[in-house]
Amino acid sequence: MAMNLFGRPALLVAAGLVLAFALGSAWLTPRGPVTTTHALATMAVALAVGLVVGAATGSRWALLLAPAAFVAVFELARMGSWGPTVDAPASAGMLHVLSFLMGRAPQWLLTVVPMLLGTLVGLALAPRFGVLVARPMGVGGWVAASALAIVVVAVAVVVARPATTAPILGTDGDVVPGSIAELTTAEIGGHEQALMIRGRSTDLPVLLHLAGGPGGTDIGAMRLDTGLEERFVVVTWDQRGSGKSYPAFGPAETLTLEQVVADTIELSEVLAARFGRERIYIAGQSWGTIPATLAAHRRPELYHALITTGQMVDIRETDLLFYDDTLVGARARRHRAGRAAGGDGSAAVRRARRHVPPHRRPRTLAQPVPGVRWPHRDDRDHLQARVQLHGPDRRHARARR
Repeated sequence: MAMNLFGRPALLVAAGLVLAFALGSAWLTPRGPVTTTHALATMAVALAVGLVVGAATGSRWALLLAPAAFVAVFELARMGSWGPTVDAPASAGMLHVLSFLMGRAPQWLLTVVPMLLGTLVGLALAPRFGVLVARPMGVGGWVAASALAIVVVAVAVVVARPATTAPILGTDGDVVPGSIAELTTAEIGGHEQALMIRGRSTDLPVLLHLAGGPGGTDIGAMRLDTGLEERFVVVTWDQRGSGKSYPAFGPAETLTLEQVVADTIELSEVLAARFGRERIYIAGQSWGTIPATLAAHRRPELYHALITTGQMVDIRETDLLFYDDTLVGARARRHRAGRAAGGDGSAAVRRARRHVPPHRRPRTLAQPVPGVRWPHRDDRDHLQARVQLHGPDRRHARARR
């Protein structure tokens, strides 16, 4: 028996599926899919939901209402979460609006586009299930479905394709014998964490590099200058919760300085065993200097040397210095705006004054903020005693063991 175009059973089925998909996505992936499996599963479920919605309703309104309902429910359900892919724009400025849109674009690409494709196919199949359709899908509908299918397949292929790093080539254009160039993972601290390993020869000394942050990744930056690869096997590590190791973020309570230092030591042991070394070199930049320094202090027998750039010494002092720089910039913008017709930069100054560090509710990482609380007093004393500052700017220092 054919259903009416907006029959209650069809609407209940369609609405229930969209609601369940939106709530399930907000619960399981509030910041969007973060692994290949998450992304492909999300696309498959979105396609299936669209297919059932289109076939059950037989209405072209489903092409608009189903994605709109999903986006609305998903955004409302994940309001308790925070992060660049979740937060509302801080202002109406172009940068904030672009950040808002770009943070959501991947989620929409993985959900809304497959849902639209599924809905179009469902509309085409609706008559076979006895569902009344106001107007059969014509040539335009099939063209749209074909275009969406190409996009969905292309996105799925890109997502499913394993990431790689370019091989190290000689002057003849061939791969250098004995070289290593790989993107891989290692189980560190109970989580798979991402590594980029590159070197002209596996016989070279091993150098472990810790990026700044917390939350920073240097996998891209380390490819800009490949000079180190000539002298070392360079291991660039995405620490838990950052870059390709983002899935290792949870549970958030484990993201502490103590855990990152433990991860650093464990990874150092893994690398030493893999490459048959008694010791390796360890390098840190900015935030990375803290776990690197503490790891070298606790396990000096693991390392030939510690190399740091932008050595962190006093985190609160660093925050205050950056805050002062921000306030100076805000005042400069206010001055310029005051001289321009119709402009007033006082809002920028007021915003800056409201956020004097230390922040009671930091939103960059879990409480407590890694690096603010030192697990051992002797670690803090050792770090401050070993680092020799030079110049008037306390943000830049050099440490060597």
